[in-house]
Amino acid sequence: MEDNDNWIESKDANFKIDQFYKLNKEFRKLEIEHMLIAIAQNGGPIAITSDKRKILALRADDPSLENVCIFSNEGELTCKAKIDNAFRQVIVAFDFLIKEMLLVLFSNGIYWVLDPYRGTYKKYDIKSSLKEGEEIIEGKVFENGFAFTTNNFRFLFVRNV
Repeated sequence: MEDNDNWIESKDANFKIDQFYKLNKEFRKLEIEHMLIAIAQNGGPIAITSDKRKILALRADDPSLENVCIFSNEGELTCKAKIDNAFRQVIVAFDFLIKEMLLVLFSNGIYWVLDPYRGTYKKYDIKSSLKEGEEIIEGKVFENGFAFTTNNFRFLFVRNV
């Protein structure tokens, strides 16, 4: 084992951590403890938006209040996708699919597949899978699809988004 600070020892193994980039000042101003964050594989883009499930006291100039913001892996804002009033639902899944497309699943059964390089998205609707008064309470991305659970204790899976 090399004699430097990048090695971390644990009970079962030793592993090395390398810092690739130091994020810029603008990115570091964001209060990320109140955000939803997704990081693409292999050092790809970083997506951030405000978490509507938390009480926030954010700055008025924070771009993540009404947008899904896409940053480069160096912390530069590359594009934004506006979340208009119709979609101010709680986001219950926010993660990258295998091909670096961002999945944004809302509690009302609408989901986006967002291209992080253009800031454009396609909107899809799975409300017909939900029963009257049913909402999605949690979702999880798996490879190129997602699973979710509802307030009626039903678990559903969407393949190949």
